[in-house]
Amino acid sequence: MVSLVDVGVLRDTLLPNLALHSTLAVPAYLIGRGLDRLVAKDVLWSTGQISNVLYASIIRPALVQGVPLERVLKSITRPGWVTIAGVSLWGTRLAYRVISRTVASGKDDPRYASVKRDPSGWTKAFFTTFVPEAIVQSLITLAVTLPFRAGVPVVGAPREYAGIIDAVAIGLWSAGFGLEVLADWQLAAHQQYGDKSLLREGVWSIVRHPK
Repeated sequence: MVSLVDVGVLRDTLLPNLALHSTLAVPAYLIGRGLDRLVAKDVLWSTGQISNVLYASIIRPALVQGVPLERVLKSITRPGWVTIAGVSLWGTRLAYRVISRTVASGKDDPRYASVKRDPSGWTKAFFTTFVPEAIVQSLITLAVTLPFRAGVPVVGAPREYAGIIDAVAIGLWSAGFGLEVLADWQLAAHQQYGDKSLLREGVWSIVRHPK
């Protein structure tokens, strides 16, 4: 029986993830450094994961393996499309929020001020921020890219439990996504009039890191 730690499977799952996210980290770093915006890494966090699931499910088989695009699209199961849609929806929303917030403020995220005060901060940031996050993204995206890369169809639950298990799975994802949206809305409302105090109401009264 093939194991996920076998060299061949590792070559087709984690290593391609590492290669893709490491490759994306380089232009993101260069663009961020050119604009003096370390927030570029936050944009990469979301867009990189979208890029990976699209590459694993559609781009790689169509462009690299030479499978006709029509055949690739038809081979993706309904759970597979749900996976692609979920990652894309989450990532697009997060990227939009980061970009719009940065454009509106006209400056970098205050969290990165200390890094940029260091004369060699940008050089260090590539090895201490961009590269580590590329590695973390490679591991995180295994959950949504492994079935596509390993050639295993993304299937739903066993037929006798399909309705219940699929509903629970989609419900859990929707609850998590909804919690993130609600937390962002509450924080924006709290800061609308320049209130810089710690938000302790709503979702933020339950957990300090709701997202």
